[in-house]
Amino acid sequence: MSDEMKNKLWDAVTKFIGHAPTMYDIHTIDMTPPITSAQMLVLKQYVHRRKLCGVSPTLRQVGGALGKSKSTVYEHLGMLADKGFMVNQTSDKEGYARGWQPTIQGFMAVNGGGV
Repeated sequence: MSDEMKNKLWDAVTKFIGHAPTMYDIHTIDMTPPITSAQMLVLKQYVHRRKLCGVSPTLRQVGGALGKSKSTVYEHLGMLADKGFMVNQTSDKEGYARGWQPTIQGFMAVNGGGV
């Protein structure tokens, strides 16, 4: 990372917390990317279905439960994956329908910090 980038990062953190960061601040800043309420609803569907049935729901099942299309659910899954809340573990034998899995971070987001 260049010195210019380090300075920009330092300035952004200082502006965010209102003072120069201390070690305490660095350990308490939540670096988890925010998710939208729609993304949280999709994530909850996956977490709860995994707990109840042991398998992830299909895109159709999630879309039906939320009144959304499969493509909308897929878009939300992609954004959740980019933020570290979901992962697509598709294998050629199983197909794509149940390849999406919540990560530990996903389980924690739904359960308020606990898995």
